[in-house]
Amino acid sequence: MEKTIRALTVAFYSVFILLIGYITLASLVADFSLLTLITLLLFLPVIYFIRRAIFKHDAFMLKHYKKLLVFFAAFMLILQIIFGCILRFNPVFDMDAIYGGAIEWVETGTFASYYDYYYYFPNNLGGMSLLYIFFKLTSYLGISDFFTVGLIVNSILSVCAMLICSLTAKELGGAKHAVFILAFFLCSPPFYFIAPAFYTDSLSLIFPILIIYLALRLRRAVQPWQTAVFSVLIGLTASIGMLIKSTVIITLLAVIICLLMNKKLLKALVCCLCSACVIIISLTAFNSYFASRHLTDAEKARIQNTPYTHWLMMGLKGTGGYNAADYEFTRSFEDPIERNQAINKEIRRRISELGPAGLIELAAVKGALSMGNGTYALSDFLDDSPVRQSPLHSFLLYSSPYYPAYSSICCGIHLSIMFLAVMSALEKLLAALKKKYTEPARFMAPYIAFFGLALFLLMWETSGRYITNYIPILFICAAQGPELLNRLIFKIKRH
Repeated sequence: MEKTIRALTVAFYSVFILLIGYITLASLVADFSLLTLITLLLFLPVIYFIRRAIFKHDAFMLKHYKKLLVFFAAFMLILQIIFGCILRFNPVFDMDAIYGGAIEWVETGTFASYYDYYYYFPNNLGGMSLLYIFFKLTSYLGISDFFTVGLIVNSILSVCAMLICSLTAKELGGAKHAVFILAFFLCSPPFYFIAPAFYTDSLSLIFPILIIYLALRLRRAVQPWQTAVFSVLIGLTASIGMLIKSTVIITLLAVIICLLMNKKLLKALVCCLCSACVIIISLTAFNSYFASRHLTDAEKARIQNTPYTHWLMMGLKGTGGYNAADYEFTRSFEDPIERNQAINKEIRRRISELGPAGLIELAAVKGALSMGNGTYALSDFLDDSPVRQSPLHSFLLYSSPYYPAYSSICCGIHLSIMFLAVMSALEKLLAALKKKYTEPARFMAPYIAFFGLALFLLMWETSGRYITNYIPILFICAAQGPELLNRLIFKIKRH
């Protein structure tokens, strides 16, 4: 059994290194910028020395960890809200559907103006519902500036995700690792500007990393009731997260696979059963509510609901991004069965037309666009009719003069962290080959989750936003990366 698990571990980390390494390299080459390369080459030694400085003061970090966490949270929260107010804009398209729909629901008791949209895209009902809850609560206080409410909620959720990411690192490696993770967030510019972009990508930021944290607590659970409680909490977190962004389910699957790989069969079974029950009950209740109270035309829903295969089909054309022709194709059918068959046929045709070489080439393009965009495509929203101009807009908007420089710096930092994740996986691969991995090193869930997201995004519609809610998990994966670099430098010094 142990040999089989070790072989699977070696195989997984090998494939992880190949895939994420390929995407990182493709991202660097695809839209090559000298500034991106310079940023990458500068960021690696900078983050290495930051890590060394933090690790040298392990006792200080442990003693003052809570204070550092509070200071970090206050610092990020204040900056995010200030920048959010400066970057205020008028939402359109999908963000308008969840923002405007939530406001209309609060003010009129329904969101009838957006019913047509939600018949097509019921997957966004979760994001609108989350905003509705906070908008409704604040409306009782007489607050009507719901955009500010939305950006504050998004800021709180994103900062909480950062804190949970730090606590996860603490569970895995102690206070020094926990503080080091915070340095990743401080060095990533988009996290200062994420608050006003309160769409499903950022609203779901907290859920994947919270599942990872709860999974660590589940691993340490001794009593049966603790196992049950953490399993239910994981299921509840996954349920809420999936309603906002369906990719959250990847993390739950990663946790279950990890528990099986760690030979914690009973915990894996309990987690699987509890999570499945909670998810089924939650999603059934949620969908039943909207079907009975708002989107009541079952036949219209059956005809108009966009099938998930539509986005798979769209991901096989051009660079895999949005294209109006595919939407026209999908909506040209009155019969859902005929539509689904036509989409499946078109998917097979496009795969056959591309061939193996074309699919590999497309994977490089899609990987670069979906996973290599260090701005997390926040400008998709910030670009929508800004309320007022500011110096920030001169480099945050796509059409602004300094956006290329901003994008290149963000991508350089992001790709450096991707590279560190590959280095971290390489270190774990070497440890597995030498049979030297410790118990925390056996916790593969973050790597499995990020790998699963990469596979999904290579198949799905292309967008630089879709990686956003997995960035904290990427940071967890990358945290061990400098360790291998440290060993290499030590060996070079010895010789």
